[in-house]
Amino acid sequence: MAVREETVVVATGDESAFKAFVAYARGESKGGVVILHEIFGLTEQLKSVARSYADDGFDTIVPALFNRVSCQTVVPFDDPDEGRELMRQLDIEEVMIDIDAARDYIDQGNGVSVLGFSLGGGLALKAAATLSFKSAVSYYGAKLTNFLDVPPKCPMQFHFGDTDMMTEPDVINSLRNSIPDAETYIYPAGHSFANDATDTYVSDAALPALERSVSFLNTHHR
Repeated sequence: MAVREETVVVATGDESAFKAFVAYARGESKGGVVILHEIFGLTEQLKSVARSYADDGFDTIVPALFNRVSCQTVVPFDDPDEGRELMRQLDIEEVMIDIDAARDYIDQGNGVSVLGFSLGGGLALKAAATLSFKSAVSYYGAKLTNFLDVPPKCPMQFHFGDTDMMTEPDVINSLRNSIPDAETYIYPAGHSFANDATDTYVSDAALPALERSVSFLNTHHR
């Protein structure tokens, strides 16, 4: 039986709203997961990621985080400059309001975790420090050092590629010093190694990272 899914409009606490993709857990739900996108927005690839976590028993939601600066929810993979420009226009505090609204929407009483990729990986750290999540997973987070001023309030897991110029060793070392209890994994790969719709995909990194992510979420959603 296919995972039940839908596209919804989520209202926020400051009278805004955004589109989101939701995939509901197959069988009994273990809890919720908010998935935060890369600079490419709410792509079909990320919808497939949400379905994967729904298959593993989590209600998932992918909010369109560019909503406040553009009606465009998807940026083509071959036009990253457009995505970077949208990212530069984001107000982080407004993004946190949207992430919190997504968390509230998907919460069925078993708690919610947050998981993000690149842009979303950095935002996952910020969300873990300022919002109420059971756990947080960050993949090759962008601008991580900007979010190390406040410690996370929940357990965290990080995934990096060893040739990723966006998360060079000094970034990872700063993170390890600031959050010594976090799980940190480094793979022989570059940036965006888990995106299987691009030529940056590295299965030898993405598959063990996925396995560790699911195990981590299972641990904190018992």
